[in-house]
Amino acid sequence: MPKVGERYIIELSEELKSADDKYYMIKGIGNTMISTYEVSRLKKYERDDEAYQRGLDEAWKAAEKVLMLESEELKEIFDVIYEEEVFGNFTPAKAIEKLRAYEEQKKAEDEIKVGDEVERNGITEGVITRIRTDDDWFQVMQSNGSSYGTQKSNLKKTGRHFPQVAELLAALGEGE
Repeated sequence: MPKVGERYIIELSEELKSADDKYYMIKGIGNTMISTYEVSRLKKYERDDEAYQRGLDEAWKAAEKVLMLESEELKEIFDVIYEEEVFGNFTPAKAIEKLRAYEEQKKAEDEIKVGDEVERNGITEGVITRIRTDDDWFQVMQSNGSSYGTQKSNLKKTGRHFPQVAELLAALGEGE
């Protein structure tokens, strides 16, 4: 049985009895009443305080990230120029969603794969032919046919990718 003060999408403010049923006044909506049957058809509002706190924490982290973005990134992610526009035009959930999508896109762009051309200190080094993920080690084949191994931190993608290298190495059972 519903109780006064319980929240659904409304809050019950007063219980009224009639001969055949109980009615409840809806708080803040004039003299509007609802029957027990109608209350039973509403979903009761229950807040999970732990989930609520996680959501708050996530929203604050997203706000901090937004404040650290350059105007070019704001334009790319949110199509706005100023942080205030993000806070005014997007709900925390939507901002978090857009930030996550952008971070995943950037991560994928930065991920080095077999067949990627890489450079070291601004000079094109060669193409990745093998990756050991356990120790972040990459085998680089240079244009003269020699190869060497190095850590990912020494390499940067040039933006060019040679899928033929990856396909050939996969066919030979080598590569990643």
